[in-house]
Amino acid sequence: MYHFINFLFEHWFLSLNFLIVFFLLIFIEFFDFNSSFSLYYCELVNLMNHKSIIIVDFRDKNSYLAYHILGSFNVDLNEIYLFLKKYSKKVIILVCKNGRISSKKASVLFKNGYTDIKFLKGGIDFWMKDGYPVN
Repeated sequence: MYHFINFLFEHWFLSLNFLIVFFLLIFIEFFDFNSSFSLYYCELVNLMNHKSIIIVDFRDKNSYLAYHILGSFNVDLNEIYLFLKKYSKKVIILVCKNGRISSKKASVLFKNGYTDIKFLKGGIDFWMKDGYPVN
């Protein structure tokens, strides 16, 4: 124990940096606010097979037509509220190119009362990179 305490005092800068990194990792892990909305690929496949869901793709029309997740709908960001009124009882999965837009939109929609809302972590780019099927 003496050597440990001695090490801490002799290498106070290293010890302080360790504590900062440690607490930052804990903060990021426990306070990742989007994690409650995020969905990994295997979870999406499970939902597609066992639950009635709606997949909303926010990418532009040309990107959507080039490739998209089977059964997804291409919806403009400005029209999302009109679209969601039709499907308010279903779980909504938001998809964009890399997950950034859909994660922000999921947070906004949750604040506006949509509780069954998720986004695909990493977007359709990671979906394809991991070999999942597209149309």
